[in-house]
This record gives sequence, structure tokens and C-alpha cells, in this order.
Amino acid sequence: MATKKRSVRKGAGSKTSPKGGKKAGDRYLCDACGLAVTVDEECCCLNPCDLVCCDMPMKKKQSYK
Repeated sequence: MATKKRSVRKGAGSKTSPKGGKKAGDRYLCDACGLAVTVDEECCCLNPCDLVCCDMPMKKKQSYK
């Protein structure tokens, strides 16, 4: 039985991705417990997604540059 190949949009997660797309190198912080997360791979979701910790969305941390 043949299966359809799932297509992935080229450039997803790049600067042209929908607002809220996670990019490699983005850093997020949990205000409740202090957990810090660094994104390793770009998000390819078509809709914005949230990183959740302690039942709350994590906030993007400013870079040190």
C-alpha cells in the first residue's frame, strides 16, 4: 500500500515564518522555576506554538549580544 509523502514547507522557521515561530538559538525562560531552554532546531509549525513549563508559556529571553 502506497502512502502519501508529507510535504514540509521550505523555509519554515526562517525569518519569513509565521509570528511566534521558534528559531535556532532562541532562548526561553520559565518565570516560575527559572528553567532556561535554548532552541536547537527551527520550528516548522505553520501556527505559532508555545513552550510550556509549570503550566505557563515560557517567555523569550533577550540575547546577550
